[in-house]
Amino acid sequence: MSTAAKDKRVCIIVFMLLFIAAGIFTLANVKNYLISRETRELESMNIIYNNVYIRGEFVGGLTPQQALDRMNKYINVDYSKDKKLIFRLSTTGYTKEFTYPELGMGFDVEKAVNEAYGFGRNNDGSAKRADIAELDVGGKYIDAENKYSIDTVTECLSTIEDEVNEQLLSSGKTMDVERTAKEAEQMLMVNEYDALIYIATK
Repeated sequence: MSTAAKDKRVCIIVFMLLFIAAGIFTLANVKNYLISRETRELESMNIIYNNVYIRGEFVGGLTPQQALDRMNKYINVDYSKDKKLIFRLSTTGYTKEFTYPELGMGFDVEKAVNEAYGFGRNNDGSAKRADIAELDVGGKYIDAENKYSIDTVTECLSTIEDEVNEQLLSSGKTMDVERTAKEAEQMLMVNEYDALIYIATK
C-alpha cells in the first residue's frame, strides 16, 4: 500500500472518530437539555409528582390541598366512620360503643400529604432527579400515622361513668375513667380496627 493511500486511510479513520465523538457529545447535550427542561417544568408545578400513593390511594398530579381533601374523605371519613372501640364491664356484661371519630381518632393526613409533596423536592423547592427517577421505576408509598385525642377519649368515657357506677353499685367499686382511657390510648396507638376494651374499676 502506498504512503498516499495509507495517509488517506488514516484521515478517514480520524474523521470517523471525530464524527462519532461529536455525535456522542451532541446527544449528551440534548439529553442534559431535556432533563434540565423537564426538571424546570416539574419545579414550576405546584403538584405532587406522579406515582405517589398515600395508604394505597393515588395522589400524583394533585395539589397539596386537593390531596388533603381527598385523603381526609378517604380515610378520616369513609374509612374511619364505622370503626369503633367497644367498652365492656366484665362483671355485668354492660357494653358501650364509641366510633373512632367520636373518640377523636383519625389519621395524620396533613403530615402524609406534606411528605408526598416534598418527595422529589429539595428544601428550596428544586427537583431531585434521583428521587423522581425512583418514582418512574416503582413509585412512592406513604402511610398516614394514627392520631387521637386522649382528652376526647376521657370525655367520652365520662359520659358513661354514671351508668357504669350504677352497674357496679352492689360490688362497692366505681369506674376508673383515667385507667380505662389509658388502655384505650394504648389500643388507638397501634390499632385501626374494631377492638374490645374492658372497663377498669377502682
